[in-house]
Amino acid sequence: MENDQQPNNPHGQQVQKNKHIFLFWIIIIVIGVFVYKYFTDEPKKLEYHKIQITADGDCEAWITYINETGGTEMINRTPLPWSKSYNCYGDCFIYISAQAQTYRCSIIVKIFIDGKEAKSSNSHGDFVIASADYSLRD
Repeated sequence: MENDQQPNNPHGQQVQKNKHIFLFWIIIIVIGVFVYKYFTDEPKKLEYHKIQITADGDCEAWITYINETGGTEMINRTPLPWSKSYNCYGDCFIYISAQAQTYRCSIIVKIFIDGKEAKSSNSHGDFVIASADYSLRD
């Protein structure tokens, strides 16, 4: 009668045990690196910026702009000059557009960041549009 059991191999059991120990230490090291990185990295501080958007010209205009929460607002037939100021923290997309509501009009729109002009656009003519946008990345 044959014995279906494998003979005991103490060397094979030791190799298997060593593989498990090695794998255990690799997992501990990887977890340690992630924990160290998570608790030692300082969180990125968002920079604060003062944004001002303006529209100027010699007529009334429809003003469209992106507000401080990222929504789009439109103001109908507003007299120029017009301006809006708000605060931005971190990354911001700034946009303004002004469309003249008359013939022979000159319009200029500007974007200021922290008091410095970042972008401007102008247009002259009948029912013209001037628009400017700026992506602010921290």
